[in-house]
Amino acid sequence: SINADLESSISGMRTAKAFSNETAENKKFLDANERFKTSKKERYKAMAWFMCSMEFFMCIMPVAVIAVGGWLIMDGKMDYIDLINVHDIEFADLNQVVNETLPALVELRDKGIVKHVGITDLQLENLQWVIDRVPEGTVETILNFCHYCLNDDKLADYFDYFESKQIGIINASPLSMGLLSQRGVPDWHPAPAALVEACRKAVQHCTSKGYPIEKLAMQYSVSNPRIATTLFSSANPENVRKNIQYIEEPIDWKLVREVQEIIGDQKRVSWSNS
Repeated sequence: SINADLESSISGMRTAKAFSNETAENKKFLDANERFKTSKKERYKAMAWFMCSMEFFMCIMPVAVIAVGGWLIMDGKMDYIDLINVHDIEFADLNQVVNETLPALVELRDKGIVKHVGITDLQLENLQWVIDRVPEGTVETILNFCHYCLNDDKLADYFDYFESKQIGIINASPLSMGLLSQRGVPDWHPAPAALVEACRKAVQHCTSKGYPIEKLAMQYSVSNPRIATTLFSSANPENVRKNIQYIEEPIDWKLVREVQEIIGDQKRVSWSNS
């Protein structure tokens, strides 16, 4: 490595000079530097391909779903959609959602192609902003994530508002995008460091009690009858079976209080999704 070569060259500088070996040492350093530069270029090239590919697939998948769905509808193979959502509205122009997107979906609903129309977002304020600016009954469901879990129950502040508008509430991400998980917080998670650390301590506390925090988190998220349903995602069928088993067992409310005391002033601390 460059560091090893430098250390060797500096420590043996006088010896190298005594034997007139500076040229060879310079060449060795330049060769090592070139290898380092080449490996860095290859690494960044691979990273660029990976990130571009991920971004491409993330962007193309919704287009593909819409295109295939549209083709199936036009071909007469699919003539009914139970619920269609405008997803993650914070990434769009909210005025466009109000004035163009939702009216187009309401038109589909009026034609009988779509039964229900909803909107989704991390920020509850965005959901209310849109609902306040469309005709009553336009939005029938909302999906909000990471706001009814052990570390954040802000969704409860909006129950009365959504119910007054006769809007069904869908809660998502009961594990708070991995904060409440024994496998650890993913590197990409946007939560502030203090919240991550508080949740890590909560995970350890549950582990010491022989009670997986995933179990407590699932039980807590489905405990409120004012929430119509709770969504979670997993690529592992065994995790799906475990979660179903968890919610059928009684919740330990004492442990809930202990966990929330550990989270302390980080409770309800959120982050920007964009």
